Amino acid sequence: MRKSPCLPLRSGGFGLGLSIVKDIVESHSGTLTLKNAAPRGLTAEINLPSPDSAERHLQAGAE
Repeated sequence: MRKSPCLPLRSGGFGLGLSIVKDIVESHSGTLTLKNAAPRGLTAEINLPSPDSAERHLQAGAE
């Protein structure tokens, strides 16, 4: 069974996962890095600031 009729059969997904992850990570002042994992797939690296540095970042933005 296909999850979405607009995607090819081999896809198996909705195609929204990484964009949602990117929005969440960036909303926490983090970064998302994607790297090709040949011959197929990818590696996703998420970096989030420590709670102390995130709080300083938010305070700096409020000034």
